[in-house]
Amino acid sequence: MDFLFEELIEILLEIIIDGSFGALESKKCPFILRIFAVLLITLLYGGLLGVIGFIGFVLVRDGALVGGIVVFACDLAVLVLMLFELRKVIRKRAERKNSDNI
Repeated sequence: MDFLFEELIEILLEIIIDGSFGALESKKCPFILRIFAVLLITLLYGGLLGVIGFIGFVLVRDGALVGGIVVFACDLAVLVLMLFELRKVIRKRAERKNSDNI
């Protein structure tokens, strides 16, 4: 029964996240829905990073200093990688917009 529940949650989250990414790139999708998709993706990934950070905090508080620092470092690395990817996407869109105006 647990396996079925895990598969159902995985399929639902995959549909939501893939649909949100698809809505971001679609010009046919209304602007309000694209904003909603950005907020949804930001909340999902922000929540995930928040949970990982909380786990690191709990590890440090419970005395597992090395484990907590490793978890915090992984959390920070994922955040930095996400910000670099966001920067790359913003630059690509700006270049595309500039090439359309020429």
